[in-house]
Amino acid sequence: MTRTRKSSAARAVPLQQSRSRSSNASSRQRAARSPAPVVLPALEPVSAREARLRQLGLSETMVHHAGKARPASRAMELLGARMEPVKLVQVPGAVMWVDFELARELGFSVPPDNRLTPELHHELIEALSFRVLGEGEQPGDRKVIEGGSERYAGTGQGDSLGAGRAAFLPVLNVNIKGVGRTPLAGPPDPDDYTHSHGGAPAREGLLEAIWGLEADNLFTNKGTRILAVIDTGDDTEWADGTREPRGLIARVGNQYRPAHVLEKDEPYWFKGADFTAPLFLEQARAAGILVEQNGRPDYAATMRNAVDRQALLTAQQFRNRILHGAVSTSNLEWDGGLLDHGTTTSVSRTEPAKVIDHGDAFGTEHTKRARELEYVYLELQAQLASGGGPGARSATPINFTSEMRSAMRRISPSSCSMPPASSPSCHRR
Repeated sequence: MTRTRKSSAARAVPLQQSRSRSSNASSRQRAARSPAPVVLPALEPVSAREARLRQLGLSETMVHHAGKARPASRAMELLGARMEPVKLVQVPGAVMWVDFELARELGFSVPPDNRLTPELHHELIEALSFRVLGEGEQPGDRKVIEGGSERYAGTGQGDSLGAGRAAFLPVLNVNIKGVGRTPLAGPPDPDDYTHSHGGAPAREGLLEAIWGLEADNLFTNKGTRILAVIDTGDDTEWADGTREPRGLIARVGNQYRPAHVLEKDEPYWFKGADFTAPLFLEQARAAGILVEQNGRPDYAATMRNAVDRQALLTAQQFRNRILHGAVSTSNLEWDGGLLDHGTTTSVSRTEPAKVIDHGDAFGTEHTKRARELEYVYLELQAQLASGGGPGARSATPINFTSEMRSAMRRISPSSCSMPPASSPSCHRR
């Protein structure tokens, strides 16, 4: 709704700047005047298979679902008690859109010529077409499975306790948006009807599908992708009497959010809890940003890695004139991938465009991403101060504004891939 710097023991590769070396004094002087080549953040050295499993959020455990053994959802394993059990019932539907290449990679029987055959359509519906089983509703002979809705907290969340209209399936780390009102949904809000009725516009699913592919092709750390959008014949009636088709939006990706480590603090704020530090470490490890020194977590260095990833994403968005439009604690991924693309748009130039009135303008989203991480870190520090634990003393203060500016300068100081306010050499065009 609503993302290291030292020791061979470090488990993630930070931003670094290469230094030119030359064999004579004049070449050294020339190198000193030239900008250093850019080295981007990278995953820790792992196999291609492991890196892909990490990006998609797939477990090594296999679960039988829709006629096949499929990888279990890593988010269900990782979040544990932060995942609210939700009973999901299978419903008939029609596939409006499918990402054939992603479906093939995830084990669906996709023909070589990428056609939506009756067999593939049946498999997609069997695997993905589920909604919340309503209170007191009898499923009859329909299939019922147990999914999970994520508990999280942060900015821009309103009264909900987490995912109020979305749930994870037990396999493929698929998150279905538009499943209906979950147990975490807040009271119906006439001022935010979009997030109150439990459905999702099919239009939003198609937008997310487009921007998910864009992110996969343009951004180093990619982001979530839409596997399929399914029409179940439902629609939303708006206050003016018009109706809009809904869709089940099947989203794939690790979807590890900073908001997961926070809990609701009434009425509209959030706080840390006893799960904050351990879950932060587990998510950081799963996202490939965890830094350890001598077997102990380095909290500050790990958070700086998170800043680096958000800086890289924002710089690449600016380079490609792309605005997310609704940055919040729950709309970030720890690994710097793009998440929740429903408000994402392109801009024609570098004007300070907005998608929603309370959103951040184009060219300023890097500062909002830094603030969101700072909120999380302050609560993490508070929990470590009271509870201790290995590496607790490494949670030293961080100036997030300064770290973000520094990270963006390291990424590309002269290629116009960062907001003009941070780079005098990058002028508006």
